[in-house]
Amino acid sequence: MCAVEQNPSATRSAPDKRGAAKRAQILVGARKVFMERGFDGASIDEIARVAGVSKPTLYRHFPDKRHLYSEFFTLECDRYAATLFPSDLVAASAPEALERVARAYLGRLLSDTAQSAFRVAVGDAHLFPELARAFYDTGPARGVEHLEPLLKRFVARGELEIEDVPLAAAQFLELCKADQFYKRVFGVNEKTDPAQMDRIICGAVYVFMRAYAPKNAN
Repeated sequence: MCAVEQNPSATRSAPDKRGAAKRAQILVGARKVFMERGFDGASIDEIARVAGVSKPTLYRHFPDKRHLYSEFFTLECDRYAATLFPSDLVAASAPEALERVARAYLGRLLSDTAQSAFRVAVGDAHLFPELARAFYDTGPARGVEHLEPLLKRFVARGELEIEDVPLAAAQFLELCKADQFYKRVFGVNEKTDPAQMDRIICGAVYVFMRAYAPKNAN
C-alpha cells in the first residue's frame, strides 16, 4: 500500500478549533466575573465555574489571573474603540466631534473596569511589565492612534490648525482626565456626578479649540 502524506494542518484543525472555542468560552465567563467584581474581587475558581470549565482547563489556556485579565481588557478595548470613534464623527464639526469623543472616553475612564485595570497595571508594572505594556497599548496609545486621523481631517477642512497632531491628540485625551479621573483612582470619589462630567468635557473642548483654532478665527 502506498503511503499517503497527510496535511499536518488538517490534522490540527479540529483540535485548534476546539481550543479556540474553549478559550472564547473562558473569556465569556471571565468577562462576566471581572465586570461584576473587578480584578481583585474575581477568583479563578469563580471564573472557571461561570465559564463552565475546570481549573486545569482554564490554566491550559491562561497561566494566571493577570494574563486572563489582560486579554479580557484587550477585547474590551477593541469593543470600546468602535463606540469611541464611530465613522460618522467625520461629518460633525470639530467641537461637536471632540465633545462626543470626550464623553465616551471619560465615561470609559471612570468605569469600574478601566479603574481596576489601571490599578493592576500600574501597581504591578515592576512585576508584570508585559501586563502594563498591554494596558498602555490597548488604552492610552490606542486612543491617540484613533484620534490622530480625526484631527487631521479637521485640519484639512480648516477647522483646526495643528503642527504636531500626535501631541495634540494626547493633549486632548489628557484634558479629559482632569479632576475626576484621579479622584476615582485614589478613591476620593466612588462615583462621578454627571454635572461634573459635563463640566470637564466642556472645559476640555473649550481649551483645545482655543489652543488649536485657526489663527484668523480668533
